[in-house]
Amino acid sequence: MMRVAVLSFISYLMLITTSCDEGTTVVLPTCASGDTQACLCIEGGSGVQVCNSEGTGWESCKGCTADPVEDVVEPDGGGCASHCTGKECGDGGCPEQPNACGTCGGEQTCQSGQCVDGPCEPSCSGKECGDDGCGGSCGTCSGDSVCDGGQCVDTCADTCGSKGWECGEVCGQSCGTCGGQDKCQDGQCVCQPNCSGKECGDDGCGGSCGSCSGGFVCDGGQCVDTCTDTCSSKGWWECGEVCGESCGSCSGQDTCQDGQCICQPNCSGAECGDDGCGGGCGICDIGQVCVGGHCIEAPVSWTDQASGLTWQDPPSGFPMDWGEAIQYCESLSVDGGGWHLPTIGELRTLVRGCPDTEIDGSCDVLDATCLTFFTCWNPDLCSGCPLMSGPGEGGMYWPQGIQGDCCLYWSSSLQEDLDDSAWAIGFSTAGILGGGTKDFGVGTGYFVRCVR
Repeated sequence: MMRVAVLSFISYLMLITTSCDEGTTVVLPTCASGDTQACLCIEGGSGVQVCNSEGTGWESCKGCTADPVEDVVEPDGGGCASHCTGKECGDGGCPEQPNACGTCGGEQTCQSGQCVDGPCEPSCSGKECGDDGCGGSCGTCSGDSVCDGGQCVDTCADTCGSKGWECGEVCGQSCGTCGGQDKCQDGQCVCQPNCSGKECGDDGCGGSCGSCSGGFVCDGGQCVDTCTDTCSSKGWWECGEVCGESCGSCSGQDTCQDGQCICQPNCSGAECGDDGCGGGCGICDIGQVCVGGHCIEAPVSWTDQASGLTWQDPPSGFPMDWGEAIQYCESLSVDGGGWHLPTIGELRTLVRGCPDTEIDGSCDVLDATCLTFFTCWNPDLCSGCPLMSGPGEGGMYWPQGIQGDCCLYWSSSLQEDLDDSAWAIGFSTAGILGGGTKDFGVGTGYFVRCVR
């Protein structure tokens, strides 16, 4: 195997001096235990190294100021390249290279790319299927049986949401996986402290790996007696501690890992929707929609008691240009058909929580009375309300209980004084605006909610 890395210079070599005394090799001290000296980092920049307890050499350089280089392991002769940046053990994304990023020594085990103290003990007591707690399996179910709480059962009505699970498996449904230092325990992602190679500082779960005494300060997880680094000199540190100085703390779903706030996905009690870190908690089956983190049977229409209009619900689910929107609604056959693209007046009947652009509001844009842009559109009256502050789900300015993607929806009403332009509403603000009616290209344009 060959490690590929861009190094700005070659690090100092540790020299161990030997002499011969009547045929015996004697290791001579090269430094005094506990001494410190400046050192050059393989990533570039400078740091501090400490003489080891035997006085036979210097420990690795700590407190390096340069950003880490990308660590890539390529097999001899080509093939899959393992990415090992931030990992000290395990594979780097290539199953055929299970230990490309290194192996753990002693009684340590590799978990999520990090060596942690003590072996991981698989637990399958009372289980015939499901996760063993160490990334392995207690077995799989056969036939039509599914795994529920570690047991193979023939029928299973539980869901991830009904059990409040955020990871693992319920009734054959994946409840999600844990990220960072989290490990799945009984359906919950539990942070596993990691102090491997550290004697002080953050354990990655909000706890501590220890504190320094007697004038020593914590620098990069090690207690040193001289330290010139600061949070600002390290540049990329935004949390944790450098040379006794607090670099800040993380908020929300973030935890501090090596000076960086890393988002920890949270799918507690959810079986679908956003995990808070840009990922997902799962997807619903065909014919279902995600509402508040739970999969429910998808409705096909919703009747507004205030206007008497029946609306497609959920709406199109994908954007399209104006011409496609007209054809889409006219050809929509669900719930008996008879749909059309709403006029701007019909579309305004859906606005809730923004008085000026509701159907009886002060904005003059309406089908029968005013459809010209320069005469009818007033920025003070037609621009809408504060972003994402409406009564609908996600802050949309439409009624509670209906579904839909943010944000812009077509009407069939043209802007009479402009070529190739039609009226639309952005429901994230309830603002009334226009859009070009020409072909935007596949997958572009505005969303559509048909009406009848």
